[in-house]
Amino acid sequence: MENKWNPDISEINFSDDVTTQWHIDTRDFGFILSQKVFDAKTLENDFRQSYVRIKKPKYFPTHFWTPEEAKEIIDKLFKDSGGEAKWRMLSIPSVKGDGMNWKLKYIRIYKTPNGLIFVNNEKEILSKELLNSPINQEYLHTH
Repeated sequence: MENKWNPDISEINFSDDVTTQWHIDTRDFGFILSQKVFDAKTLENDFRQSYVRIKKPKYFPTHFWTPEEAKEIIDKLFKDSGGEAKWRMLSIPSVKGDGMNWKLKYIRIYKTPNGLIFVNNEKEILSKELLNSPINQEYLHTH
C-alpha cells in the first residue's frame, strides 16, 4: 500500500515484491511505502553520481543490502536508540558526516537491480559500516 503511514516498524517487510521504496522517520520509526520504481536516470545529480559509483561490483558487499540484512539493521537501530518512544535524534558519528546531526532524521531505502540501498535525508548513500556503528548516545534524547 502506498503513502499510508504505519507507526509500527515491526511490520516493515523488505521482501515485499510490490514495494520499491521504504521511507522511515527515525524520530519514532514510523514509515510509509512507495511502489515508484527506482530509476537512476531520474535521480538528482549528486545522488545519481553516488549511485553510479557504488553500483560497481566492489561496492556490492559494503552498500547493497539483502531484505534480511535491511530488516536486521532497522531492528538494531530501533532497539539501540531506545525502542518504543515518541521521539529521538538518531546520530551516528562518521568521518564523512553522513550519519551525524539530523542527517538520519529520515532513512530512505530503495530497491535497485543490485539490492537495497540506504540513503539519508540529504540523499547520501549510507554504507553498512556506518549503520552498524554505535549510535551517539549524547544526542539521542529518547523519550
